[in-house]
Amino acid sequence: MKQILSFFLGIALMAGIALPAIGDNADAMPSIEKKLKSFRQGETLRLEDDGHMGIPVELTTFYDSRKGPVSPADGGTPIIIYVVNSQAQRLGTASDSKILRGMVRKGYVIIVADFKGNPKAVSPGLEYSVQALRLNALAGKYFQDREIFPEGNYAESFVVPAGDDLSIGNVYWEIDKHGADGTLEKIVEIWNNDFRGNKAERLIPWVHSDGSRKAVQTAFDGSEPVWMNEKGEVDPEGRYIKIKYTKAETVTDCVKPDGSPIDLNLYMDIIYPVKPRTKVPVMCLASSSESLSGSAKKADRPQLNGFSFQGYAAIIYDFCYTPMARTDHYRYFDGNKVPGHVTGDNNTYSLSFYNDVHVNCAAMRFIRTLAAKHGRKFAFDASKIGVFGNSKGGWMTYLGEKHPEIYRPRRMFLGHHGETRYENGIVKTYVKDGAKIDGGEEQPWLKVRGKALECEAQFIFASCGGGYEYITPGHAPTYVTCNDGDPSYYATSNQFANALRTSGVSRMVMAVHQEHTFGSVPDMRYRISAYDALFNFANHFLKGEPLNLAFDEAEGKIGQTVGGPDGLGSPDKAGISTAGSSGAGSSTNVVNEAKLEKELDGVKVLNCAGEIATAPDGSRALKIDGFTLNTQYKGIRFFPSPTDVIQNPLVIGPDPLTEADMGRRFVIRGKLYDTVARIVSIRLNNCTSSQYGTTDYHGFIKNFRTEPGKWTEFSFDYVVYEPSFGEAGMQQKVMTIRVESTGDLSQPIYFKDFQTMEVL
Repeated sequence: MKQILSFFLGIALMAGIALPAIGDNADAMPSIEKKLKSFRQGETLRLEDDGHMGIPVELTTFYDSRKGPVSPADGGTPIIIYVVNSQAQRLGTASDSKILRGMVRKGYVIIVADFKGNPKAVSPGLEYSVQALRLNALAGKYFQDREIFPEGNYAESFVVPAGDDLSIGNVYWEIDKHGADGTLEKIVEIWNNDFRGNKAERLIPWVHSDGSRKAVQTAFDGSEPVWMNEKGEVDPEGRYIKIKYTKAETVTDCVKPDGSPIDLNLYMDIIYPVKPRTKVPVMCLASSSESLSGSAKKADRPQLNGFSFQGYAAIIYDFCYTPMARTDHYRYFDGNKVPGHVTGDNNTYSLSFYNDVHVNCAAMRFIRTLAAKHGRKFAFDASKIGVFGNSKGGWMTYLGEKHPEIYRPRRMFLGHHGETRYENGIVKTYVKDGAKIDGGEEQPWLKVRGKALECEAQFIFASCGGGYEYITPGHAPTYVTCNDGDPSYYATSNQFANALRTSGVSRMVMAVHQEHTFGSVPDMRYRISAYDALFNFANHFLKGEPLNLAFDEAEGKIGQTVGGPDGLGSPDKAGISTAGSSGAGSSTNVVNEAKLEKELDGVKVLNCAGEIATAPDGSRALKIDGFTLNTQYKGIRFFPSPTDVIQNPLVIGPDPLTEADMGRRFVIRGKLYDTVARIVSIRLNNCTSSQYGTTDYHGFIKNFRTEPGKWTEFSFDYVVYEPSFGEAGMQQKVMTIRVESTGDLSQPIYFKDFQTMEVL
């Protein structure tokens, strides 16, 4: 049965419907060819079938051949697919010829894709079509003069709608200036361990700027250093050596394959309308690729194209990789491949979790800086910024929070608590071997004209990501896709759905049959397109468009959570059967109403120093002070979120759950007193299981910010779905308290007035 989920009355405007492309200064293709005649390369290619929509498209290439042959290498010549005469919304008012001439002068290769005004050239088919053209261009398929366009796989590419321009290579954050104290030393450690084990046979120059050799060491395979010339021939006087013999002593020893210093900058590329009549919303892709454009150029990832075609400034910004893992350095590596050798930190390709909050917040402030200081060029609506990312790029969930900059990073180095070099007074800049290492500085882009800039985004799309523990009441509208071909599916789907629901956040959580990528196929329960729904959802919150979605629940399997504090949406439904439920009424029966000091007799408190004590206000309470900074993993405080456990009878009573309890509904209440301000997550273990293919969308996860010196009441609903599989019989009667990292974790928390009430 088809149903319509409608948030507003009126005709459904599904994602994909766009305004006509023709604008005041849209150039006809003959005019473009005439004005750029001297830069034209080869003949126009006329494709009878674009490869996706089944319509014709013409491709014309422009390049200033005086600049020499095009470089296909990583970091080489950018290839621009400039889309004209489609049905995409055009916002820029500058002429196409003027924009294209500027691109050519910068040394870019331009392939103008002319869809000839075909009415079928509309989203979402348009962006998939252009994405395929882009990949063909990167393979060199459309280039005719091999003296100018050498054979090989090209690397740098962008899709630009008519009326837009692009600004690439903008530095928005610098590891040496702004990174957590200990980051530079971590790079050196990674070089000498995982990197050296992975890239062992790579030959590189290994000498100081004065020609003297750098330090070497025995390889992991036990062999001794052998010096060579650049051809790889043994040479006692050689300057080259295999990476397995290198020994980095400081970060200035770490070099690119050509011997130049590693790049400690993070970059941002921007596609923006030129001289639009109104300010435009912004959609950012938090990259998860080792090359900046890598996350946007895969065949199944045309989302950034779609946002630029639908009237957004489209931005992609760097993930904080260990520099050696970047594509223009040595490419990706993870862990040490040497048998029996483990460094203890399997994510050494990444520095992000030590610096993630600073990096993502800086990206948001940089965008707002451009809007405030260069608004004539970058006409951004700084109050309408969305961010999306997949996998590690999807861990930027906290950007949807108010003041996300107050969070600590997810990891901290031993001996540190998240402070930067600047905060530790390391401000002196030094230069060694051509590598300039800046002294620590304040985080960038903090203010414009004396006014502090916000770090938060107004829309979040997390795909196969994480960070549900950062979701508190007031969080930005959030769209989530969870893929059943991804190992994290069963955990991610329920954690996001439940945290968003209990915090009252406007949300949509999709479960899709895909591997580890952006969810785009029909949802497995509602059968609506996750791709179309993304744009409909984002356009509603960032552009004010109506929100209307159709779904199919013919099989009765509901795996999607929709709605929010503003009354939008339908009631949440669980993806697990509730047959036998007796919770039809509204009356309650108090199960555990006794005072806390009596209830605590015989209560099992695990993994913390829980005790009956006097709270600061003089009342009796359960004191938990086991949240410390001492959790260590090979010298690293790994995911610093200490967890403590309270087991029944405080939760649902002393008796084991049985089949007869299926469908019983409870309300669990209590009070929490915090001594500092921080994020606290309280949850009742749910019955999510990858083994049984079960995802509990009614599990409880409640995240909230505490205020020091105040009691905070909390309550949540609990329904018995499954009493016995695995450890669920025990887990459903266990409550966990998890402290996040905005305050001093070592300070105690007090609990009292626990009640469990059954809804009859």
